[in-house]
Amino acid sequence: MEEKATLIESLLEKVESYVSTSLELFKLKAVDSLADIVSTLVSNIVIIISVLLCIILGSIGLAFWIGKLIDNIYYGFFIVAGLYLTISLFVYLLRKSLIKNAVSNSIINQILNGK
Repeated sequence: MEEKATLIESLLEKVESYVSTSLELFKLKAVDSLADIVSTLVSNIVIIISVLLCIILGSIGLAFWIGKLIDNIYYGFFIVAGLYLTISLFVYLLRKSLIKNAVSNSIINQILNGK
């Protein structure tokens, strides 16, 4: 009878150890996925800010150049604004297929680690 009790105690200890190890592994995988997502997000934000600064400065330069060509600086800025309005409308019309799906797929791939 004592042998059965020690076998059951041993089995319970192994099950407890297995559950503890599995829980620790789950936590570590979650932390790894979160760290990967956050690091990707931060690096993408830095890249986006750099690109936006280039676009803004390029737009100002383009507006001045177009304004100089037509001898009215204000019209240069209006033309560049109209160009951006046209691009914005195009992106707005295609937002679900271009932006939403790409972002969703990227997040899913990051969470699943490309599996």
